[in-house]
Amino acid sequence: MPNFNNIEITIFDENQNEITGVADIDFEVYCGTCGKGLCNQSHGRVSEKRKQPQVVVEACPSCIKEKDSEIERYSDENDKLLDEICDLKEKIENIKDEYEEEISQLKDKIYELENKL
Repeated sequence: MPNFNNIEITIFDENQNEITGVADIDFEVYCGTCGKGLCNQSHGRVSEKRKQPQVVVEACPSCIKEKDSEIERYSDENDKLLDEICDLKEKIENIKDEYEEEISQLKDKIYELENKL
C-alpha cells in the first residue's frame, strides 16, 4: 500500500488563522480498467525536481495478461489471413497460366486461319 509519511498540511480556519500539522497518509490504488488492487504495483516517493509527494503505479498485470492474449489471438488470425492471401495469389497465378496457354493456342489458330485465306 503506498503511503506518504510526515506530510505537512496547512489549512485555514474561518478567521483565516493558519493551522499546520503533520500527517502520514496511506491509500490504496486500483486499476481503472479492471478494478483489481495495485498495491504491489505502486509506491509513494518524492518527485526529484519539485520535491512533492508522488505515486508511481506500474501497469496492471491482469490487464497486461489480457492484452497479451488479445495480441496472440490477433497474431494467429493474421497468420491465417496471410496464408489465405498466399493461397489466393497462387490460384491467380494458376488461372493466369491457364489463360495464357489458351490465348497462345487461340493465336496459333488465328495465324493458321489467316494463312489459309
